[in-house]
Amino acid sequence: LLILYIGAVMVSFNQMKVPTLMGRLSEYFSVPVSTVSLLMTGFTVAGIVLALPSAIIVNKIGLKKTGPLLMCFLAAGSFIGAFAPNFPVMLIGRTLEGIAYAFMILYGAMLITQWFPERQIGIAMGIFTTFPAVGPLVMFNVTPRIAAAYSWQTVWIALGVMTLVALVLYALFIDDPVVPAEKDEFPGDKVSMFAGFTNGRAWLLAITQGAVA
Repeated sequence: LLILYIGAVMVSFNQMKVPTLMGRLSEYFSVPVSTVSLLMTGFTVAGIVLALPSAIIVNKIGLKKTGPLLMCFLAAGSFIGAFAPNFPVMLIGRTLEGIAYAFMILYGAMLITQWFPERQIGIAMGIFTTFPAVGPLVMFNVTPRIAAAYSWQTVWIALGVMTLVALVLYALFIDDPVVPAEKDEFPGDKVSMFAGFTNGRAWLLAITQGAVA
């Protein structure tokens, strides 16, 4: 759970590295601050687009390969951003980072439901889902200081390196869960991607989470 959490925190850190540096990014790329805000939009668009097929994609790839792949997208986006010659390239990097964001909660939930007995899943999920709050808590205090002492690019490079460390940890320590013989596939394998549209409780949960966001 700790290693899973480290990767999730990297996603949150990368998501929240932009807000306190919008002024610097605006000056560097010679674009209005309102345009810089697209860096947050680009990050979340991937989450919206990939939300529905994400479970199917994870089941096809497998949990062991999914984690390192998500960290690859996250690190690649961070390094692309650090050396971006112009704003469109920076936006491409942010979109790549957003792919990891799109999958992380689902990926973590799928692992936790396989790792823990039913009565402990709630506690484990509660711990795991604190990661979105860690990002703003840390980055809003750290990124302005790093950028002032060095540069905004230093933030991107540092997070890229940290994400590579998370990638190695995922590759070494997270395996596909051992599924009992009588249950040789994930429960979602035979569920249509659009089945959730007919589930009222799923809509209620989605609306509630959207209101919180």
